[in-house]
Amino acid sequence: MPGLEGIESTPRIQLGIEAYFEKFHPSWPFLDPTTFNANDKPPFLLHSMVMMGLWVMQDSTSQGLAKDLHHRLTSSIWEQRDKWDISDQDESGMQLQEILAPEGGPWPLEIYQGILIQLIFSLLTSNQLNLQLQHVLPEMPSRLLLSLVRTCLRRDMFYYPSIHAQCLSESGSKSCHWARIHEITLFNLALYKVCQHAQVNDPGMLLEDESGFRPRGGLRSTEERLLTLRDLQFSPPTLSNLDRISDEGFQRSVRIFGFLKQEQSRHTKEGSNGYNDNFNRFALICDSQRQ
Repeated sequence: MPGLEGIESTPRIQLGIEAYFEKFHPSWPFLDPTTFNANDKPPFLLHSMVMMGLWVMQDSTSQGLAKDLHHRLTSSIWEQRDKWDISDQDESGMQLQEILAPEGGPWPLEIYQGILIQLIFSLLTSNQLNLQLQHVLPEMPSRLLLSLVRTCLRRDMFYYPSIHAQCLSESGSKSCHWARIHEITLFNLALYKVCQHAQVNDPGMLLEDESGFRPRGGLRSTEERLLTLRDLQFSPPTLSNLDRISDEGFQRSVRIFGFLKQEQSRHTKEGSNGYNDNFNRFALICDSQRQ
C-alpha cells in the first residue's frame, strides 16, 4: 500500500503496537501478546494494530494519523477481498473442502483480526446511534462487517468441529493446536460483541445475495442482528483443557466471557443448546477465579 511500506519499523509504529497492547488489548483481548511476533504477521494486521494504538494515545496528532490509516486500510482490504471474502460465492458450486479448506491452507485469521480492529475503530469513532443505541457504521465498514460475518459463517468458523479440523491441519503440536483453537474462539466472541453494538449503514445490505445463504444456526428475520448466540456452536475452554492455556490467556477468556454472561441472560428466549450448557459451566469457573 503506497505510503505504508516499512511502517512497522519506525519509532512511531513501535509505540503504536505497544499502546495497542497496553490500552486497547485489555478491553478486546483477541490477540495473544505472549506469542505475538510482528515478523510473522501480515502488514494489514500490523497496520491495523498501529492505527488503534495511535488512536488510544489520545493526542490530536496521533488520532488524526489513525483516522487517515483507517480510511486507507479499509479501502485497501475491500479492494483485496478476493483474497479473503467468500461471502458471495455460490455454495452449490463449491466443494465442502473449499469452504472448510484444512487441506487447502489455513484460514486467513490474521486478515480477519485486522478487519475486526477496523470495525471496532469504526464503532469508536461513530457519532450516529439508532434507537437501540447501536452505532450505525459508514458504508465501507458496513460492507466489511457483512462480508466478514458471512464469510465466517460459510467457513463454519463458529462451529467447533470445523475449528478443530482447521487447527489440527495448521499446528505441528498439541500445545499449538489448543492455543490456535483458543485464538479463533476469542476472535469469534469479539466479532459477536461487535455485531451486538453495530448496525449496517443500509438495512437493505442484509438482503443482498441472501438467496441460497444458509447459516448453520438457521435462517433469521431481517430484524435480527448479524450474529446470534445460536450461531456460536462451540464450547468455551473447559476444566479438561484449561491447563493447555496460559494464565494470561485464561484471563482473556474471563474478560470476554464476562460480556457473554450478560448477553446470555438477555437472550434466553433464543433457547438452550450445547453452547449455552457449556457456557454455564465455564461461567462458574470464571466466577470462582474472581473470588
